[in-house]
Amino acid sequence: MAAADAVKNRRTTRVPPPTRDDARQPVKRDAKETKPRHGTRDGFVPTASKPPVQLNPEGTPKPTPEKEAWRKFDKHLAAGEPKGSDYPNRYEYAEARAAYHETTRRLETEAGAESLARLRKEVGATSEGQALLKDLEARHIPVHVVDEKSYPELPGSKTDAYAIPGNGPIYIRRSQTTADVFLREARNSANTQRLTLPTTADDGSKLATALKQKTDTNPKQPVEFKDRGVNVVAMRLPQPYLVDSGWSFKSSALNSDKQGTSETVINTSFFSKLLTPEGRVVENGEVVAGVPSPEKFHLAWTPTSSSNLSSNWKFGKGDPPDNVALGFGGAIPVIINKTPYGVGNTYKPGASANAPATGEPGADAPYLTQRNNRGFKELEARGPDVGKVIIGIDRDKDLLYVVAQEDGAKPGMRASEIRDSLLKLGVDDAVAFDGSDSATLTRDNKVVVEPGLRKDLTIPYGLGLRLS
Repeated sequence: MAAADAVKNRRTTRVPPPTRDDARQPVKRDAKETKPRHGTRDGFVPTASKPPVQLNPEGTPKPTPEKEAWRKFDKHLAAGEPKGSDYPNRYEYAEARAAYHETTRRLETEAGAESLARLRKEVGATSEGQALLKDLEARHIPVHVVDEKSYPELPGSKTDAYAIPGNGPIYIRRSQTTADVFLREARNSANTQRLTLPTTADDGSKLATALKQKTDTNPKQPVEFKDRGVNVVAMRLPQPYLVDSGWSFKSSALNSDKQGTSETVINTSFFSKLLTPEGRVVENGEVVAGVPSPEKFHLAWTPTSSSNLSSNWKFGKGDPPDNVALGFGGAIPVIINKTPYGVGNTYKPGASANAPATGEPGADAPYLTQRNNRGFKELEARGPDVGKVIIGIDRDKDLLYVVAQEDGAKPGMRASEIRDSLLKLGVDDAVAFDGSDSATLTRDNKVVVEPGLRKDLTIPYGLGLRLS
């Protein structure tokens, strides 16, 4: 009876209907269940919510890593540069200023990287954005987010961001870091001509004409590109100046950057056995350093009233004349007066059978197609991946070329390959300066070719090139 009563009671017990509040709640189920019970409304998945806002101890929202990085940068700038009156001598003051500027660049780079990380995430949310990001990566196009003071205003360029023609970097103003701006400049970069050093005379002529047009359109901005690990900067004839290394050549080069100008700096002088520059360094008609190097070559510049600006630039054998405005000796000839230098003298048909293999060609000079040079031979023997710094001039188009390859760059190019490309571009004169891990190139406030640590502390002088 007891069992029957229990069954009867269980059958007749009325379950009250759910209240309105109860109906809103999902039915709880055992943790082992993977599916909702049949006929129930439980198991719904709520929409993804934003992560909880991180709060400071005082209850205010914590800044994002991007905002925190820019806050540190702004705080550093607000503190101002060191004052000379706070230091006992000019050497300590110079070191303090260099350290301040190094910190400024580091903080700006770190903050810019945080902004760029956010932009990449936003842009990568679309299929077009993903494709453009892959394109930039494949072409090794750097993207820089820079502070307002670091953003150079360039004629003909947009005020929020711009892509350097060719395979140059993209710069975005800090206050304009939006996905739309990034996408626009990524498209512009993808649509520009992908520049490479020419391998044929026809390619060289076309590229030189394109570079001339680009630099005429925007004379304050060079055209930059990278090919096989070799960095090329082509520009209108600039204002050159001496860069004295102080205690760090890289820091001195970066500190030469001025707002509203385009700055390019390379190392120059080789070191002699006397631990002084090989070849004389001349500034404003005075020899400031170096030992004579009559068998090497020089680059010199002196302003004149001539409308032919290329005539201000001189390349030749020996040390620079003492009366030039700026000059560097001790260089290796690459092209002099349209004659290429290399390993051994070479001649076109018509030369005598006994034409000299090295040295002066004598009576066979009219048939000479390449002039032998021991320095070039040594540079060529070091292989394609050794660091190189070469500067050359196209006098017909008033273009200056800076070629710099970081030591160990892959695949790299041999000195003879670079020389041949410059010839095809129409370069009349070119010389090479100290290479290996001394090779250094800075563009504005960015290091493009990094010197070795020890060499950075011993490079004596460099050449600055300013477009303003």
